[in-house]
Order: sequence, then C-alpha cells, then structure tokens
Amino acid sequence: MVLRVYKLRWSRRLVNMRVLLLFAVMFFIASCHQQENRSTISPKTATDSLWEFLRPKIEKFSITTSENLPDSNELVFFYEQRFDTSFLVHFKRAKEEVRGVVYQVAMPYHRDEIDLTNDRESLAFFEGYSFKIDSIRWQAITKEADIILTKKIVLEKNNGCFDSPFYFLIFNSKIRCSDNCDEVLLPGFAAYLKDSLLNQCMAKKPKWTRVTQ
Repeated sequence: MVLRVYKLRWSRRLVNMRVLLLFAVMFFIASCHQQENRSTISPKTATDSLWEFLRPKIEKFSITTSENLPDSNELVFFYEQRFDTSFLVHFKRAKEEVRGVVYQVAMPYHRDEIDLTNDRESLAFFEGYSFKIDSIRWQAITKEADIILTKKIVLEKNNGCFDSPFYFLIFNSKIRCSDNCDEVLLPGFAAYLKDSLLNQCMAKKPKWTRVTQ
C-alpha cells in the first residue's frame, strides 16, 4: 500500500516536471522568435522620417504613396513659394512607357492651412495636364536627378532670407529638399524641367471657351 502511494506521488511529480519543462521550452522559443523579429526590424533613418513628412504634400493631389520611397521607376519633384504658382511633377515608368502628370497650384491655394475645410474634409484647387515621354528623355531627366541627389553640399543657415521657396526631389530611394535661398541645384532642376519639357507642353494647351445656352 505504501509502495503504491509512493509510486503515485512520484508519477505526479514526474508529470508536473514535464509540464514545467514544456512551458520552459515554449517560453525559450517565444523569446528567441521575438528577439529575431527585433533584429530584422531596421531602425528608422532620417530619410524615412523625411519621407513621412513629405508624403502628405504628395497625397493631397490624390497620388498614392507607400511607406517605401519611390524607386528608380518613379520621380517626384515639388516647388512651392507663397507668392508664386507652385507645382508638382510626378513621373512613373511601367515597362518601356513613362507617363507623367503636372499639378499647378496658384497662390494662395497651395497653402495647407487653406486647403483644410474641417477635420474630416479638405479642398484643393489646381490645374494640370498629363503626358507621355520616351525613354531617351526619361534617361536625360533621371541623369540630372542623380547628379543632384548624389552631390553633397552643406549650406549655411539662412540669414535675412525672406519667404524662401521650398523644393524637394525624390528618385531612386533618395530625397533632397531645401528651403534655403542659397540652394542652386534644385532651382536649376526646376528650370531644366520647365525649359526641356513643361513649357513645351503648356504651349500646346488649347484655349477653352465657355459653352453658353
């Protein structure tokens, strides 16, 4: 009788030990998996934070963006100044076809505080046009963009500069933006786009006449 009770107690202890061992193994596996997930998550960079800041300026034109920066098949250029017509140019390459769209916003409608009508709705006025370019022109544009995005220039802080323009250029997972009056590369890129493409497109714009009844 005593031997049977002893065996019963020992079997219960053995079961409890196995359960504890099983929980220990499961906890160890869960900890390793959690540590592995932490190691695979890349820390947020300054470029990532800048992209989060710039995305709303693009999305207000109903252009869909993602958490990832535009790659080598997409280019976005933006110019904004309070007392001037601002514009955004978006290029997108799909296979051998490159399409673009231009949004021009007259002041003061490009100002975000005027775009907001309430907490749930917004209203933005703009005009623009879409176009398609060949691969040769696309290569020329992206070559100019690469030069700007890879060139490192340290600008001093603005001193006495009133109402400086704001630019940004995004291409091939790189960003360059500036609101410095001493910036020369981004204004040069804006002039390059206007002279080589945008002004030519605008010259073909038809004159609309109002239909009256």
